[in-house]
Formats: sequence, structure tokens, C-alpha cells
Amino acid sequence: MSPREIARIQQQEIIRRQQLIFTANEALKSGRKAELAQDYPEARKNYLYAAEALSTLSRSTMAYSQAAEGLTRVDFWLYDDSLKIGDTKRAKMLMDEVVTYNPNNKLANERQAAINKALANPNDTTLLGDPAVTPAFVKKVNQVQQLFDEAEQFRRTGQWDQAEERLDRILSLDPHNIAATKQLELIDAEKNKYADSARIQMRDERLRQVEEKWTEAINNPEVSVSAQEPQAPITATTTFSLDQELKKIFLSLNFESGTTIEQATSFLSIESKRLDPEHKGVNFIIQPAASSTAKTISLTLNNVPLGEALRYVCQLANVKYKVEDYAISIVPFTQNTEDLISRTFIVQPNFVAPPSATTIGTGTTGFGPARPIAPTTPVANTSSDNGDTVRKALEAKGLKFPPGASAVYTPTTGQLTVVNTADQMDLLEELVNAGQAPTLMVRIATKFVEINQTDLNDLTFNTAFNPFFTGPPSSKSLISGTSFNTALPGSLAFTPDSIDNLISPQATNFNTLYFRGFIDGNQYNAVINALAQKKSFDLLSEPAVITKSGDQGVLEAVRSFPYPIAFDPPELQSQSTNAGTTVTTTLQYTPPAVIATTPTDFKRRNVGVRLVIKPQITADNKTIDLSLFPEVTDFEGFINYGSEISIPSPDGLAPAVLSTNEINQPVFNVRRINTKVLVRDGSTVVLGGLIREDVQSVDDKVPLLADIPLVGRLFQSKAKETTKKNLIVFVTANIYRNDGELLNPPEIVNAADILTGRASYTPVAHP
Repeated sequence: MSPREIARIQQQEIIRRQQLIFTANEALKSGRKAELAQDYPEARKNYLYAAEALSTLSRSTMAYSQAAEGLTRVDFWLYDDSLKIGDTKRAKMLMDEVVTYNPNNKLANERQAAINKALANPNDTTLLGDPAVTPAFVKKVNQVQQLFDEAEQFRRTGQWDQAEERLDRILSLDPHNIAATKQLELIDAEKNKYADSARIQMRDERLRQVEEKWTEAINNPEVSVSAQEPQAPITATTTFSLDQELKKIFLSLNFESGTTIEQATSFLSIESKRLDPEHKGVNFIIQPAASSTAKTISLTLNNVPLGEALRYVCQLANVKYKVEDYAISIVPFTQNTEDLISRTFIVQPNFVAPPSATTIGTGTTGFGPARPIAPTTPVANTSSDNGDTVRKALEAKGLKFPPGASAVYTPTTGQLTVVNTADQMDLLEELVNAGQAPTLMVRIATKFVEINQTDLNDLTFNTAFNPFFTGPPSSKSLISGTSFNTALPGSLAFTPDSIDNLISPQATNFNTLYFRGFIDGNQYNAVINALAQKKSFDLLSEPAVITKSGDQGVLEAVRSFPYPIAFDPPELQSQSTNAGTTVTTTLQYTPPAVIATTPTDFKRRNVGVRLVIKPQITADNKTIDLSLFPEVTDFEGFINYGSEISIPSPDGLAPAVLSTNEINQPVFNVRRINTKVLVRDGSTVVLGGLIREDVQSVDDKVPLLADIPLVGRLFQSKAKETTKKNLIVFVTANIYRNDGELLNPPEIVNAADILTGRASYTPVAHP
């Protein structure tokens, strides 16, 4: 062989080795991706190819070590799965493969020896697992699990007939499946509940219709016809969250040839729950018509959004998907899915200006209102003109309006309400987000001022005359002894609320004047109780919160009040007696012991002031649409729903009370306001009217004796207690930029200009 021929063969060998190394490295990368996606059969195929290719070159390279270690990890996973289904031949093949390419792995050698020993002795089943777990059994279990998942999805979306059909199929495969039986019972309960609700709703609707027939319509000629026309409802679609899930979840998939639409959607549902930070995921519902007409697919995708993966799957399976309120329906390809949905957006006025009404340079500058636009024709106040103008502006941006679609813009609040299909709604959302100004913040500073005052006036006379106790004959004095005691409480009378009074109760003491004397030798006693008390306290709290425009904020100044809601019934402990014991009549009767009602479960309720605020910045960025929901909860006291536990006495006397058996349940007083106001930036809203006044009066007297002129007052008791509560809420709203500065700071006016009259000073409330 000539030197040139030898050089050519060497060059070919070098090229072959380079190509082999390149393909082995590519297979190694594919194996890693498949292993991360938990596709172990695919990972084993790539690792095995890389190990075989690199072993022909050298087993001392780093790439071969990585391929051998990857193959070892994957084969261990597949080894465990093979033993679970009783496939001992495959388990032995996997361990032999690991020992071949990774002979120094101690665990692989131990498992190879153990499985060879188990196969040599047919009676040894300690390693091979449960012999009843066969591939057919595993397939049956997987089928039952898939049917159960489908039944759960149908039940949650109210498709009870489809859910019952899946559960009946489960019971045909496994007649003793307890979970399926409980699901059928739950579906029956939900059906009954829905039927009751539907009956009540239908009854209310019929009553409303009857009431409308009896109510005469009021015609106001001053109201224009356009104002009476119904406006488009401003509601947000419930499919928005599902749309976001389809966009934000990224996944990888590898569907082999023959994968059905049921298997594909099941995989997408499981992966969406696993990858979703809130673990909610996406539910899929396959209509029977789509299941029967869908084609099998084969698809491999890496790191794509869930929505794109679903689109490819439906395209290959010749079906379509439809985003509903709480799930995604897979429907036949011939079914129409262009349903109209409603969405509300907050946009600037120039966003909905017609093309001819805008000029070059129109737009917004950072924060603040948009620059003035020059419309060729003023926007009419009627909803029809508004809709036509807005529709033309949106069509100029590329939005399409199929039959039934509409768009209405409200300039005062900056709300754009659109009714359109889902794909056009996605396009509009991208347009709004592209031209949206930075998010503004709203700081809500509140002051809760609660004023409480209690007035108590009491003057009581009590007398006692004892004709059977006589003094000495010389005792003729009307007053033989007097005593006077005062009981002014001072700071001890401070009881901020009834909860503190429960924790540390304080009795009300009275000032007492005591008389004692004799009338014709007969003793009498007289006691006068008197008290005039005024108590008041003011509660001031100043919470504040910062929230985004359109989001809800909650301010609370509350105390947590726990109270029992479940009790163990009382029990009597029987008294045991010894047989043959003689009980004499001289022994006293001992009643049995009793274990009173004992609380077992508690519930907590917040007592105090709670304010829910939802600010919405209008289009001019100077006015705030405030939704205010203040609520005041007070604890009033307890109601005892229990009764005494008593047994009859053996001696015929009064029954013996074993326990008072108190079952106290709290009573709460709730005062709330629901209002919506439109205020300027920096202004303060005052909420009042949460006033409560309780008056209690007592007027007791002794009949006949109390009617005697002058002296009759000594036989009367009069008391009056007045409690007043008033809550005032001050709410101050300010608009802030993202950098923490006020969007509309107060103007700084020179004092000299104010004195000379060239400027006026108007104080602005800023925290």
C-alpha cells in the first residue's frame, strides 16, 4: 500500500471519528432534554447511542462518562417501573446494560446479582414485587384514573350527565371503587342543590313579574329618549384568567405516533398544573363529537406557550378549541367557536379618537393627561354616536367587528367596553398594553373617629318594716342610726367596650344612704341608692394603604373575637353501689356528678372597623372614582341557649340543680355603608351617619304606697341609661407616580402674591 493510500485512509478515519463524536454529542444533548422532560425511554435511546458510539473510540473521555452516567440514571428509573408491572425480563436487560457500560457501579452489580438469583429460583418473589401487578392490571388502573379525572372535570363544570357516564364506566371496570361511588353521591347532592336554587330563582322571577304588572310605569317627559336607552353592560370576562394561563405557561412535549386527543389534553392539563405557580392549571373538556372525529397525532415541541401547543395539537387532530369560563372545550372542526365576549379597558381619550381627529405628535407624555386632540366633529352624547365613533377608531387600528360586536367609550371614567370575539379581544389587549402609560398608584389615608357616651341616672328607695322586732318601751326616736357610703368609681369605670368587660368585668357600685329607727317601738330600715354617671371615650385610628388604580384595598382596625360553635353534650356520671351494701335512712342523698356542655370547635370574627376601598383614576389623571364600603361590627353580648340540668330530690323537696349548662352564643351589631363618589386628587371625603343611640329606662314602684302624695316617692325607683355611638370616617386620596412623587403636587404660591391679590390660596389636603 502506497504512502498516499495510507494517508487517505487515515484522513477518512479522522473524518469518521469527528462525525461520530459530533453525532454522539448531539445524542447526549437530546438525552439530557428528554431526561429533564421525564421522557425516560427517549432519554435511554439517546444515551445508549452516545455510549455505543463513544465506546468504539475511547472509554476514558469525559463525554463517554457523561453518557454512561446518564444511561445508568435512566435505566434505574425504567428498572423500578418494570418491576412494578412484573416485567422481569426487561428489568434484567436494563441491569445488564448498566453493568456493560458502567461496570464500576456497585448498586448495578448488586441488583444484577439479585435479579439473577430471583430468576434462578421461581419461588423467590421478594425482589419481583407483587405478582398480581401485571401490565394488563397497570393499564386498567391508568384507564380508571383517566376516567376519574374526566369525571371530575365534568362535575366541576356542571356537566353532570357526562360525569355520571364516566363514573359508570369506572364501576364497570372496578365494581368496588369507593371513590366513584362517593362522586356519584356528590353529583346527586349538587343536582338537588341546583334544583332548589333554580326553583327559588324562578319563584322570585315570577313574583317580580307580577309586581311589575301591578306597578304603573312613570313617564318623565323631561328625560331624553337617548338617556333611557339601555347601555352596554360593563363587565369583565371570566375567560381572562384562562387566556393568561395559555400565554404564561411554557412547556415541552413529545407525542409519539398514535397519540389520541384525550391523551394529549390529559398531558397538557397535568403539565399546566405542575408548571403553574398557583397549581391551578387548565381544565380540558372533550365533546363526544370531537372525540369520535379527532385524528391521532405525532408532535414534538420544546419550550413553547401552552396556547401554541394547544393550537398545534388541535390543528393536527382536525379539531378546534373554545375558551369558556372555567375550562377549554375541544369541539369538532365544523362547530362555530366565534362567540362574543365582553371586556372593559381603561384607555386615554386619544386611543379612541378617529384617524382624522388626531394630529402628528398627539399622545401622552409620561404621566398626566393626554395632549389635546382636535376632532373634526364633536363626539355626541348618545350611545349610538359614541359607538360609531369608537368603532371607526378601532377599525383604523386593525380591529374587526363581526355581526353583533360593539364598542362604547365613557369619557368621564376612561372605560372602553368592547363586545367581540376572543381573537379580536387579544388583539385589542395588545394594542391597549402597547400604548398604556405607566401604572399610577393611589394612596388612601383614613381616619376613623368613634365617639361613645353613656349617661346613667339612678335614684332608688328601698324600705323594710319589721313589726315583730320591738325595741325597749322608751325607744320612740324616728331615727336611731344613720350611715352614708360613697362609691364613686373614678378610673375604675373605664370599660372601652363590651369585650374588655367580658375579660375583666366590673360591677357598678352605688352611693348608699342608710336609715334605721323605731316607730312606736317597731323597727324600720330604709336604704337610698343614688348614682349620676357620665362616661365617654373617643377612638382614633389612622391606617393608610397604597394600591394600584383599579385594585382593591382593605383597611382594618379590628379585634379578633373567638366564640364556640360546636359542643359536646352534657353527661351524667352514674354512682356505682356495691352489692349487699345496706343503706340506712340516716345517710344523706348524694346527687350524681355531671359534666356540663363543653365547647369543641371555635370560630373567629373580627370586631371593629373595616373599610374596603377601590380607587379608579379617570382619564384626566386628576379625578379619582372611589368605591367605599365601610363596615362597623360591635359585640352586643351573649344569648344563653342552654337550660339547667336538674333531677328530682328523693325527699320531695325542690329539684336539685346539677349544672346551669350555659350555651352562650354571641350577638353582633353590624353597621355598613356602600357608596361611590368622584373626588379630585388630594380631596377628603367624610362619611357619617353610622350613629346609634340606645335608651334604657326603669320606673318601678310599690302599688298604692307609691301614689301617696309626697311620701309616695319613697316607694319608687327610677333609672335611665343612654348610650350614644357615632362613627365618622375621613378618607383622603392622592395619586402617586411610580417614583413615589405626587402626580399633581400642590402649587407653590408666593405669599406676596396672596397679599397683593395677584394669587389666591386654596389649601389642598395632602398627607
